[in-house]
Amino acid sequence: MKKQKPKVINTFSLLTEHDIYLFKEGSHFRLYEKLGSHITEHEGVKGTFFAVWAPNAESVSVIGNFNNWNYGDYPLNTRWDGSGIWEGFIPGIDKGALYKYHIVSRTNNYTVDKNDPFAFYCELPPGTSIINGTIRPGCKIASRQIRSTPQSAYTRSTLAPGSVTLQTPSGC
Repeated sequence: MKKQKPKVINTFSLLTEHDIYLFKEGSHFRLYEKLGSHITEHEGVKGTFFAVWAPNAESVSVIGNFNNWNYGDYPLNTRWDGSGIWEGFIPGIDKGALYKYHIVSRTNNYTVDKNDPFAFYCELPPGTSIINGTIRPGCKIASRQIRSTPQSAYTRSTLAPGSVTLQTPSGC
């Protein structure tokens, strides 16, 4: 018997009304805690909450190695508040899963598979996927070194040679 895929739960959100207020105002400085993918629990079920801002999308779905990159399996819902944020909780998706967002535009039904702008980890080329949460043991990832010194808004930020390092994490 074929195992049934879990359905997207659209009654759960990490975003509060205050988050949406700050987001619309342009002053939410911790969006990385709300948008992107976040491994969490909902009603005792472990899974991943996905949220992405796609204001001109007709539809958004999550695709990945957990559903053979099938566009129709995990559609996200747009929020009712006009923020343009699409979100949903998908049970059973754990750390190390590869994913992207499949977006269908309102303009000419243009479709594209996009990476998560709030992702913490991604595959190294030739792979182009995002790695959910923490990563699989032995997996090579690209990681930027974070500077603790303040940057001027008027200076151009570039990646210096050696600022991107390959890591083989342990204990993921």
